[in-house]
Amino acid sequence: MTMEELLRERVRYHETDAGGGANERVFIYWFDAARAACLRKYPLLLNLLSAGEIAIKTEEFFFNIIGHRFPLYDDSVEVAVRNSIQENDSMRYDYDVKYTDDGTSIASGYSVHNLYRNGVKIEKNEFTEMFNERGI
Repeated sequence: MTMEELLRERVRYHETDAGGGANERVFIYWFDAARAACLRKYPLLLNLLSAGEIAIKTEEFFFNIIGHRFPLYDDSVEVAVRNSIQENDSMRYDYDVKYTDDGTSIASGYSVHNLYRNGVKIEKNEFTEMFNERGI
C-alpha cells in the first residue's frame, strides 16, 4: 500500500517569529497535516484508528532545512508526502516542502510509524491481511 498526497499551506501570522519568517515548529505541523491528508484517502484505516482497534506510534522524526530563507507570512508552500512500508514493517512518510510559486525547495524530512493492536506491534503480513480483509 503506497499513498501520496500534496498539501498546500499558507504561513499564518502566529507561525512566524520576530524576524517575520516561519519558525521551525511549523514544519512539524505541515508534515503531520500532510500525513493526515494522506491517511484520509483510506477511510477504513481511519475507522480502525478512530474505533481504537489500532494505534499509530511515531517512532522517528527528522527534518532538514534546505533553503536559505524561511517562508514569510502569507507565503504559499506545497508539502508533498509519500508513504511506504519498510522491511522492518514500519510505515515511513517522506516529505518535501517547496514554495508554490517557483518550486524552490525549503525543507525535507521523514517520519517512521508503527501500527499497534492491543499494545503489540502489527507485523507486515498481519497488516496486509487485515487491510485486504477490509478492502483497503
